[in-house]
Amino acid sequence: MPVSILYVLVVGSFALIDSLASMEFLASKRQENKMRINWKAKFKRVLEHAERGNTAAEAEVGLYYQYGVGTPKNARQAVKYFHRASAKQNPIGQYSLGYCFAEGVGVKKDLRAAYRWFMKAAQQGDVDAAWCVGHALRHGYGVRRNRKAGFAWMRKAARKKHTLAEFSVGVCYSFGEGVKQDSSKAFKYYLAAAKKGDAPAQYNVGYYYEHGCGRASNLRRACFWYRRAAAQGDKSAQLNLRLCRSALRRPNVGSA
Repeated sequence: MPVSILYVLVVGSFALIDSLASMEFLASKRQENKMRINWKAKFKRVLEHAERGNTAAEAEVGLYYQYGVGTPKNARQAVKYFHRASAKQNPIGQYSLGYCFAEGVGVKKDLRAAYRWFMKAAQQGDVDAAWCVGHALRHGYGVRRNRKAGFAWMRKAARKKHTLAEFSVGVCYSFGEGVKQDSSKAFKYYLAAAKKGDAPAQYNVGYYYEHGCGRASNLRRACFWYRRAAAQGDKSAQLNLRLCRSALRRPNVGSA
């Protein structure tokens, strides 16, 4: 019998958001590297703009210090520039400052402060911050737990095609967290995230097809999605894929 469990992604705090943000930021830098950009020279130019009070440059300098692009990593300097940008209502600076407080990067860890900065950025339309606000409310990180409000913020981000938010909203619909339980809607959001390569979402789509949650059972479709998650190293998906394939080899077993 395949593993009967859904991924729910209960992140202890906000560590995941930095991995996502850093991948996006560094991926953009790798793309720019193809143009043979001199990062030290670019950092110097951006720093000059920041020192003249350019808000966007202040936030960018903070990111360069945070990830060590064109300059050695320096968390305290990153926080300094994020603070400067945030004071001028820059959502990138506010979101980044929220992360620093959430994980104690260059500043003492303070989940309440993290929540406040995430909220400031989210209120300006920052989609990553909207997910963070929802995540904090859902689990009670730095704010009183409120699953209904958490769901509302995560759905805002999901409607803007934020992959992690789509997965999180799927979880909420699966278990009725902050919203009425609805397997069909859960599947819809899992599938949206799965199509963008999210391995836990791919596993959950496979699970839904296997067990007929929110739609007719279909072991062939379950195998398809388990295979995609398994290819990313997901151990549970690898196990379920083997068991589903075995089930398909039995007489009178296939799509429902």
